[in-house]
Amino acid sequence: MRTIASALTTAQALSSSRYTAAVEIEGVDRSSYLIAYTYREAAMLAKTSQVWLDNTSGIFTTSPPLRGDTVDLERGCYVRNVAYRAELPRLWVEKVTFQPSFVILTCIDFWGRLARYRSTWDTANWVNTHIETVIDWLFVVTYLTRDGDTDDTYIDYKLPRGQSGDVMLKNVCAKVSQYPYAGLDRKVQFKALDSAEASVYTFGWNASHPVISANHSTAAPIYNKVTVYGALQTDDTRYSGSDTNTTESALVGTREKFIIDPSLASDAACAARAEAELTYYSALSTTASIVIRPCFGLELFDVVTLTNAPWGAVTLTARISSYTEHFHPDAIRQELAVNSASTAALAPATARMVSAGLPANPALAALAPLSTAYGSPGADPGAGDVSEAWLQAANLPTAVIADASAGIISPGSLSGLHTVGAVVYDTSADTHITTAPEAHTAFYASTGRTPEVGDVLVDYDETDSTYRFYVKVAGNTWAYFDTATTLT
Repeated sequence: MRTIASALTTAQALSSSRYTAAVEIEGVDRSSYLIAYTYREAAMLAKTSQVWLDNTSGIFTTSPPLRGDTVDLERGCYVRNVAYRAELPRLWVEKVTFQPSFVILTCIDFWGRLARYRSTWDTANWVNTHIETVIDWLFVVTYLTRDGDTDDTYIDYKLPRGQSGDVMLKNVCAKVSQYPYAGLDRKVQFKALDSAEASVYTFGWNASHPVISANHSTAAPIYNKVTVYGALQTDDTRYSGSDTNTTESALVGTREKFIIDPSLASDAACAARAEAELTYYSALSTTASIVIRPCFGLELFDVVTLTNAPWGAVTLTARISSYTEHFHPDAIRQELAVNSASTAALAPATARMVSAGLPANPALAALAPLSTAYGSPGADPGAGDVSEAWLQAANLPTAVIADASAGIISPGSLSGLHTVGAVVYDTSADTHITTAPEAHTAFYASTGRTPEVGDVLVDYDETDSTYRFYVKVAGNTWAYFDTATTLT
């Protein structure tokens, strides 16, 4: 939680508080024209926000805000007739809409800014480079700043042409235990999600920060059994392990998820990941949506508590996965979405994120169940709430936050997912690779992966202008074909 004035911390929990807000556009104070705003932020998702400005004087007709301008909002309360305010993370103008007497600014957050960056024809390539160096390079070209450290990790990463900045950041952050989220100004902060992290604030009734409305849900998990297959063994079978929630299986039947992770080299490792995955999906089944008066120091990933609920003696401690803040003359409130996935008490692990290979991952709905109270708007893909780049990028169509402490292990590397049937093209050899099977395996190893049945090696021999194809059919056996012969 951000540090704010102690007077503001006390006043924000009072239902009688008088609220105040301010805005700067490109560093110029435009607070006297501010009518209202709706601010949105979500874990690992691009969200859009709206700012309404009074234009009865015509000031924004003659000097309109420009696309790309920075927008810095502050809000708070009056304490003994003195205004105390706290900042929100920086936004950038994406669209300006003129209506009679006022102007609406549609703004993007840092994720939206990253999503709109595309790598150029001059691709960047890092070999054995500290991960912070790679992140800092991306932030320089997108005018952002890293605030906080990551694990002391060195990585190899090649930025493909046309890859968006948000996909690149998620790929890179898959290799460390910290998650990026918006800081103040143009800063991007990083946080490891510790299962032992204490609650920083309490919402509820009676003596707690007042709640306008709330709902608490427990549902059948998306999966109640997880089976994991690891690396190939010498007999061409895979290491494997599984875990089952027998209670849920008895209630709703088996709902099984299958995972292939060639980085797991033992049955025990497969079983450990299966247990962690199952715990994660079980935790996602407990969610809450809370509508409150604004809590001005709140940050994404904060652990908070909901207590004294009217539906019974239920106390929920969970991590914030998204929130929306409305600051309108007739409605001043925050809508928080929380789930218990990132507060499960599990042993530390090495994994970072899980990429879902489905067109739509049901877990996303559990991550951000925004309250429907007051007609809260849902996600608007057309407005950029869902990053266009994520919809286009096959390797990250949707991404699910996983708890770094929950043992969720990333499937290999998100920058190079392992797919059976993948093709490797040799562009370096002037003469074709020997037909010895060991040579094909070695060449695959040089690309950072182990060949599997169905994998293809394409080799072009410049000496006779012939393409040669090698297909792994079993063990260390490769079928051979070229443009001058038939399949052997």
